[in-house]
Amino acid sequence: MENKIKTEEELHREDLERISRLRLLDDDFLVTFFTDNIEDTETLLRTIMEKKNLKVKSVQTQKPIRNLVRRSLSLDIFAENEDGDRIDVEI
Repeated sequence: MENKIKTEEELHREDLERISRLRLLDDDFLVTFFTDNIEDTETLLRTIMEKKNLKVKSVQTQKPIRNLVRRSLSLDIFAENEDGDRIDVEI
């Protein structure tokens, strides 16, 4: 059996196929995309919350919340707006 060496174009096509199966809501992709990405987080939150003037000043993904009494959790997206309101997005 012969081992075929893949061309750069074939490898690129395979990468594109793998990426096309990803959804923005997949944890790994979500973390990579939204971490410190204020502009796109604002777009997402403005759309979901229907608040056109929402301004995000910071973004954290998979922010751990420790709880000694109950189950701990990890927030998918944690943002804070200019008014100091905290926004938790669970997907």
